[in-house]
This record gives sequence, C-alpha cells and structure tokens, in this order.
Amino acid sequence: MVGELSQAGRMRDQRPTGYWWAALPDEERPDDPQTRALIADR
Repeated sequence: MVGELSQAGRMRDQRPTGYWWAALPDEERPDDPQTRALIADR
C-alpha cells in the first residue's frame, strides 16, 4: 500500500501498489476492476 499524508499528518489516501501485488499469483489478486486498474497503473 502507498499512502498520502495531509499537512496535518493524517492519512489522506491509500492505494495498493503494483510491486506488492506482483508477488501474488494471479488467482489471489483482487477481482475488482477498479483495484486491478490501480495495481496496473503503479
């Protein structure tokens, strides 16, 4: 996961990163199209 912090130091956003998911076999990766797009984009 990768996250972005606001200026106040609070977690603003977090997303899956591609390199982490690349270690998993394809059948264990999420089937959600939006998550797949985020993984492929990183």
